[in-house]
Amino acid sequence: MKLLAALASAALLCSCVAGIGDAPLSAAPAPLPETASLSPAPGMVWVAGSWHWADRDWRWIPGRWEMPPPPPILP
Repeated sequence: MKLLAALASAALLCSCVAGIGDAPLSAAPAPLPETASLSPAPGMVWVAGSWHWADRDWRWIPGRWEMPPPPPILP
């Protein structure tokens, strides 16, 4: 019985340390509808908005325009 109690205590401690309690308990909601505006500059690409898990809740990060990464330099 003492072994079982010790194992249960160890499992609880590990879950607290590992941050398992902060994991999402549900799937992200459906994406919110967005309409991309005209590109603010030539070469920019639209990055659609998405849900992110933060502070024990889903938060919507709106879409935005970004410059794409530079092409790789080949030897």
